Amino acid sequence: MKQKTFPVEKSDLIALLLTLGSLFLVSRIGILGGFNIGFSIGGILAFSIGFIYVFKKKADSKVFGVLLYMLTVALLLSFSLTNDNVIKFCTLVFLAFLSVFLLCSVSDNVSLKNGTYMSFINTATITVERVFEGLLITGKSYIEKITKNKSKNIVYIIIGVVISVVLLCIVLPLLSSSDIAFGSLVESLFKNGALLVVALIITLAMLPGIYSFMFSLRKQSREDSQKVKTIGKIPNVLFNIVLGAVSVVYCVYAVSQLAYITKAFAFLLPEDFTAAQFARSGFFQMGAISFINFALLAITAMLVKRTGKKIPVSTKSLLAFLCLFTMFYISTAIIKMLKYISLYGLTHLRVLTSVFMLMLAAIFFVMLLRVFIPKIKYAKAVVVICAMSLLCVSLVDTKTVIAEYNYTQYKEGKIQIDVEQIGSLGVSGIPTLVKLSEDEDKKVSDDAIRELMYVTEKVYTNAFDKEPDEEFTLKKDSFYQYNLSWLRAKKAIDEGVDMTMDYEAFNEYYYNEYLNEETTTEAYEEVF
Repeated sequence: MKQKTFPVEKSDLIALLLTLGSLFLVSRIGILGGFNIGFSIGGILAFSIGFIYVFKKKADSKVFGVLLYMLTVALLLSFSLTNDNVIKFCTLVFLAFLSVFLLCSVSDNVSLKNGTYMSFINTATITVERVFEGLLITGKSYIEKITKNKSKNIVYIIIGVVISVVLLCIVLPLLSSSDIAFGSLVESLFKNGALLVVALIITLAMLPGIYSFMFSLRKQSREDSQKVKTIGKIPNVLFNIVLGAVSVVYCVYAVSQLAYITKAFAFLLPEDFTAAQFARSGFFQMGAISFINFALLAITAMLVKRTGKKIPVSTKSLLAFLCLFTMFYISTAIIKMLKYISLYGLTHLRVLTSVFMLMLAAIFFVMLLRVFIPKIKYAKAVVVICAMSLLCVSLVDTKTVIAEYNYTQYKEGKIQIDVEQIGSLGVSGIPTLVKLSEDEDKKVSDDAIRELMYVTEKVYTNAFDKEPDEEFTLKKDSFYQYNLSWLRAKKAIDEGVDMTMDYEAFNEYYYNEYLNEETTTEAYEEVF
């Protein structure tokens, strides 16, 4: 790195203040608000500030950058829609990668012209460099700004912040007293001093690394040394032998298992197989084969010696066969899973594994196209496919879909309803449990009410210990703690079920049952 400091401009100071404010919102109403609507609001604001701040007109693939920005915003919006913590965690991890990848590309620090695995490697390298060295660079740049007779702006900024705080202390109470809704929002933000302190600590912990990363991206660009170069030097005969041997084994295996695979497509279970064993075996086989074939594809593409700038035809043909066989094998695993779902309905795991398999199939299809059309930028395609897969399971609220699908299939007489499984979906399962509580089957309705009484605790604070004639107390008291699933659950309970049972009797029955103590018929009947 040739230059150790950079001039600090007004735009940098504005970005610093906006980043500080947006990160505080992320901390207070996002992280401490339970990763719901508040996280969507704070996250979109913080990411938009970073995107605008580092964006450079000379960067490659600006249109693709805007597309990724829209996908990122959509993924952030999903936190206000879904109640699925597993999906939220996966989305959060992917968002960290997607944000870094996008900011590095639109700031012209990583080139996407070639669109290969090198885009990911360069992103990882630049990120480590910009975060750690960026802390030192940013600090030195700001110190230089203050010490070289340019401290007046800094002083004015400090004065402006102080005046703003004083004015806000006057304006906020006035606005709060004039409007109940705004007053409730302000009260929820500031009534708990401990949460404010925690939010401030989280903000100050995140600010140096995030801002220095953006500052470095804005001030620097990629160097010529980062241009992608062909590194393949190993003759293709070595890869042809390995790929050929594997391909022969795949062909023999496919022929020997032809009847088995055909049964999968015909929706027939092989002898001595349960539907669960049939589906699980297909998934684990698919996972192992996909991993092996992907590794072979990647290693061959990186190391094989080109003829001119192209992979030799013989090697290319073997790579194409690997892609085709993997896609075929994934399709058999998907068919097996569909058979399982048709018999027993949807579960959280079945949905996630099905989406994962479809995502893998799409990735291998892109790799197949890349074999024959080298101009295809598969790195971009892989990122978009992964983002779209996450959107499919987050924007629609997977758990709600599972509950509604199983209820519909049950009503059509295709499956037996598992009321406990619906209850395990948490808040997302409440609307379906409300409908099941009115089912003609007495046992189903009783089981649904029992599950409702337990799951309702996640919506109301005193669902278990409610006194006679006492109204429920809302568990969430601020709009930024809501998500769409929670609002649907509350509406379903308020409008669709009479929660007037003997809670004390239910508590005794429930705790005895789940503590593995004997539950008498009398105790059960006392509740219902």
